[in-house]
Amino acid sequence: MSEHGSSLKAILYAFLANLFIALTKSGAAIYTHSGSMLAEAIHSYADCGNQVLLYIGLKQAQRPPDETHPLGYGRLSYFWSFLVAILLFSLGGLF
Repeated sequence: MSEHGSSLKAILYAFLANLFIALTKSGAAIYTHSGSMLAEAIHSYADCGNQVLLYIGLKQAQRPPDETHPLGYGRLSYFWSFLVAILLFSLGGLF
């Protein structure tokens, strides 16, 4: 259980850091009218979105076993991590 606690802390700290960075870059983009700074702000907001998806996966993985999943939902965290990786690769390649 402590592994989930440390993962939760890491996700929370990364989210807060990325949110602060995104807000700072947004302010700088507005102040300087810089397109590249705006792109960097969007990138930081995307990182915040990734942290939200990882948090969802972590919370879903902690659900207790039931009739449908007698071994529990622990592997859902791998699915959400994979989804984040696919989104980073595909959207990063698109832009």
